[in-house]
Amino acid sequence: MSFGNLTIFPALVLYGLFYLASTDLSNWRRWLAQTWVGWGLFALGGASVWLIYQAAFGNSFWDVFLTAMQAHYNLGRTYWVWVLLNPYDFLTFLGVPVAMLFVTEGWRAWKRALSSRGRDVPLGSILTLTITGAMLVLNISGVARGEVGRMWLLWMPMACLIGATNLRGTTGQSLYRLALPLMAVQALLFTLFWRVSATGMPAYRPHRPDTERPPISQPVEGRFGEDIALLGFDLESDQVAPGDTLHLTLHWRALDRPDVAYTVFTHLLDADGQLQGQQDSMPMRGTLLTTCWVPGEYVSDPYDIAVAADAPPGQYWLEVGLYWLRTGERLPVSGPDAILPDRILLGPVEVVEDSP
Repeated sequence: MSFGNLTIFPALVLYGLFYLASTDLSNWRRWLAQTWVGWGLFALGGASVWLIYQAAFGNSFWDVFLTAMQAHYNLGRTYWVWVLLNPYDFLTFLGVPVAMLFVTEGWRAWKRALSSRGRDVPLGSILTLTITGAMLVLNISGVARGEVGRMWLLWMPMACLIGATNLRGTTGQSLYRLALPLMAVQALLFTLFWRVSATGMPAYRPHRPDTERPPISQPVEGRFGEDIALLGFDLESDQVAPGDTLHLTLHWRALDRPDVAYTVFTHLLDADGQLQGQQDSMPMRGTLLTTCWVPGEYVSDPYDIAVAADAPPGQYWLEVGLYWLRTGERLPVSGPDAILPDRILLGPVEVVEDSP
């Protein structure tokens, strides 16, 4: 079941309810007894794709859904702006002539259904009530944010059919009288535009790999796995006081494009090997994942390590490495400076007593 089919789901529910209302609500038990197998197969078929996907990749339906919704909800507009913008966007894409017919027919169908309390719903109005009802639910619920003119394209053919039913009994001459002013409104609308405002999403800047080796104050030779090399590091200062921040820059080189987005760990260790400061982050403060590195590219990667306020004075070392966040598995290290199997020690760094 894709997200497109998920959008159709409220329409299917509404269609079933309106169909029952148009026949006889007292027969719903018999109807359910006749159709429950089909509904069960429908639910099983819809869930099977996601269950297979979760078994293969470890990502559930809710993981994907919440990630997608987070992108929608982070758009910098308020709820009521979307409630007004969504129908405007959809009806503009549909076209003013068809949109006017669609809205008018929807108004008539809902007026008749509400006035009869659902007891007098003609079969010909079920499609109208279903589509308009599903769009209202999606809009008012707040889940539809963004380009609904594109995302709701699946409703366009049905909206045209609903608009066409509004022309029942219309003669050719009266049809022309109706179409001409609506086409004029459409032409006028195409000359207008809404002012584009910022949505709060960061602007896209294409990544340009740096192919020139940067100056490195303290060279290191270490290779992580098969794809990443650590060339060295820079320290803003090799002395730091407890509670201050140690500014470190790691210089990487991509030997090949990694298949995994690795996380870098930087640990500040005292003479007893106790952790006194740490920063774990994907490279470039999370903006340049290792899966985006280009073979031969140099990456100067900054870190700000907060030193513990109660760190004792003495000589410290930095241990640096990479791991896969999902499993915690570290990349093996090889090379002249690879004393330990899964990390490289950098330094030393002197932690001095804070002057009074």
